[in-house]
Amino acid sequence: MSPFETFFRGIGDGEVVLFTTFTLDEAVLVELLKYEKVSPTQKIVVFHDILRHRNPGFLKSIFHNAMVYTIELEINHPKRCPVFHSKIWARLKINNNKPELIKLVVTSANLSSYHLVQREEGGTLESYKCFEGQGVSLPTETPIFDAAFLFPNKLELQKGWHRCKMTPHSLIIDARAGLNIKSVIYPLIHSLKALGVPEACAAPFVCGNAIMKHLKPTPKMMVYQGTHPKKHLAIHAKVMFFNQCMAMGSVNWTSQAMGCTIDKPINHETLLLVFKDDSIMRALRGFPYGTLINTDLDVPGDQDPEDPIPDWNDERKLRIAAPERALLCMENNIVSIKLTGGAKANTVKLRSLRNLDVGVTVKLQDNIIKQPLNAKSFASIIGKGNVELIGLARGRKVWITSLDYGEYWPILELQGSHVEPKPKPKRGNKCDGSEQRLTNHSDVRDMRQLVIQNPLKGPTMVAFTRWLYHHGLHSMDIPIWCQELARQLAEQSVKLELK
Repeated sequence: MSPFETFFRGIGDGEVVLFTTFTLDEAVLVELLKYEKVSPTQKIVVFHDILRHRNPGFLKSIFHNAMVYTIELEINHPKRCPVFHSKIWARLKINNNKPELIKLVVTSANLSSYHLVQREEGGTLESYKCFEGQGVSLPTETPIFDAAFLFPNKLELQKGWHRCKMTPHSLIIDARAGLNIKSVIYPLIHSLKALGVPEACAAPFVCGNAIMKHLKPTPKMMVYQGTHPKKHLAIHAKVMFFNQCMAMGSVNWTSQAMGCTIDKPINHETLLLVFKDDSIMRALRGFPYGTLINTDLDVPGDQDPEDPIPDWNDERKLRIAAPERALLCMENNIVSIKLTGGAKANTVKLRSLRNLDVGVTVKLQDNIIKQPLNAKSFASIIGKGNVELIGLARGRKVWITSLDYGEYWPILELQGSHVEPKPKPKRGNKCDGSEQRLTNHSDVRDMRQLVIQNPLKGPTMVAFTRWLYHHGLHSMDIPIWCQELARQLAEQSVKLELK
């Protein structure tokens, strides 16, 4: 049984599934939840850092009781970029307005394709520990376990997202004798010092001087980093080995993550303390290793090759200045993007993160990005999915955000999260003298299912597929009679369920 299956198996009614992560790709999270057969009505709460959010709104479009919190950590150090870096999964129940823990996972993996999606050419080596939680008390002073965040008000729940500020603090989970969870506002280096002398460690980022100065390791401390030459796995697990125990979780062994620079935490991290496990050391066999390097190099978070960040502080400022939401809208068969708030911009550049070299710049009027007269390039970006918007004022970047497709997300999901340019029609393969039909039985069944799930939005979804097809993108081109048939079949199914 996979560790993922251990966590998701037997989710009961009334439970809340909680995730904290640095990077959130909602399309990847939806794929994981569907694979584990999580109910579409399941209550889900996600906390993530403001720096990385892909495919916003996707989770809410499929799991209607989902809530996403975008965290902006307060700055405790003027020269450091604070990051919400904690990575836990939890199943909770609320009794008397207090959360009760059912199961807890502490991992090093972000909710992104780089960390969760397996590839033939390799992926990442992650740490993952799952615990039963009955009878464990939770620190409700942290927003992560606050009932108000786990059960938001109706207005926030309807939107499915909320941006909020948070004071940096960390979670320390001690699993050496039972399971003890506490929230701390002091740097994690104090807890690491109490564990003794470190003998080895693994992490994507390690600051040699910080470890040597504050933890006084053995002279030949082994440091595992890099990519396995045969398995092509890159180390993303964060583990430090001591004489009798291990420290794991989300913490890179850098001065910022451990809190070596000031007497206040900069990041939000999760530190797990467990007894030594030989399986972790066996998993590291074959990876490159060396000794501590005398350097002050300190990277503030995990570099993601799918979405590199050149300057963390600049990127964070652009994300904070961005609109709270950039929502795709459609009226009279014309697509537009409505922005909510954000710094003033004259134009907006749209680009798909699937192909950063392709982009289109359009004017911004009254916080609305209107469909340009020549909409082919505009539509090609929209159809690719995973779209990033860059606000420009006199040619200078003023904000960055991601496109929320809202009620149209199910169409992109039906197409595999993006649509491709349609093939040229072949001679002799026309339908009633109009455009080439690409309809098949699956298209009609899928559209029928969408109409059943969204009876009031079915027509708008069909209109969006036609808009994509009209602008040269291969999408479901469903004839009128098929649309009508799908609607009728959906209505009949709903009536049968009511009976």
